[in-house]
Amino acid sequence: MQTPTKRKRISQSIILQLANARCKYCPETTNLTINHKTPLALGGSNDIGNLEIVCQQHQRRFHGTSKSKKDWR
Repeated sequence: MQTPTKRKRISQSIILQLANARCKYCPETTNLTINHKTPLALGGSNDIGNLEIVCQQHQRRFHGTSKSKKDWR
């Protein structure tokens, strides 16, 4: 049985500031969430370079389809 790996906790407010508090793919400024560009399950990390701010609509699109994110820009 594997032991869980420790995940770094990155402040959401820092990430929101870096993203100018808006979705990376549209002008939405409410209902934002942090998205992993490469999911943790696929070897992604919690490093700033792997995180992006997206609105809930884009988050659902990315996680509800097998299409590339490039298709939704």
